[in-house]
Amino acid sequence: MSHLHGIHCIHICGFNPARWCAGCRQSWDQFVAGALAVFPEPSETERRAVIDLYRASVDLSLAYVVLSEIERGDLPAPVGFPVPESIGEKLRACAEPSRN
Repeated sequence: MSHLHGIHCIHICGFNPARWCAGCRQSWDQFVAGALAVFPEPSETERRAVIDLYRASVDLSLAYVVLSEIERGDLPAPVGFPVPESIGEKLRACAEPSRN
């Protein structure tokens, strides 16, 4: 299976590492090796927590890629989504000190 760098197999196949491409399996293996290093014999609850944390991590990664591509103009913005220029304006406004 091949897919763009921002689309992960977990979003396509669900949580079934046996069906994932090599890159996604490697990402999972690296994540779980670090996450479970503190649990030599993880309980089912700990294992489930690691899976949930990984899901949240790849969801965040995908959201970042999608928003970045919208900002660059590589993806069309959804209806009602601020145009890239207004995003930059909003970020600049957030960085300015408050008048209060």
